[in-house]
Amino acid sequence: MPGWLGGKRKQRKEIENNVKEINEKNSFINVIDTVESAKAAISLGDNVMEQMKMKQQTLLYWEDENGINSYYTSDVLIK
Repeated sequence: MPGWLGGKRKQRKEIENNVKEINEKNSFINVIDTVESAKAAISLGDNVMEQMKMKQQTLLYWEDENGINSYYTSDVLIK
């Protein structure tokens, strides 16, 4: 194709391939970041679960003239 019609197909294809490669790398980096974030969240959840197992809590629930009441405590352990 003549130059005056914009016939630089080789350059255009090269640029398209470069953009595609960059997008693939960015997608891969985003996946890695997401996996790392998920690992951190799982680790945090595991830590919370371990702490909850170590600190057994009891749900106290009662109803009186003030209404229905409830709260968690580790001061009273009911088994």
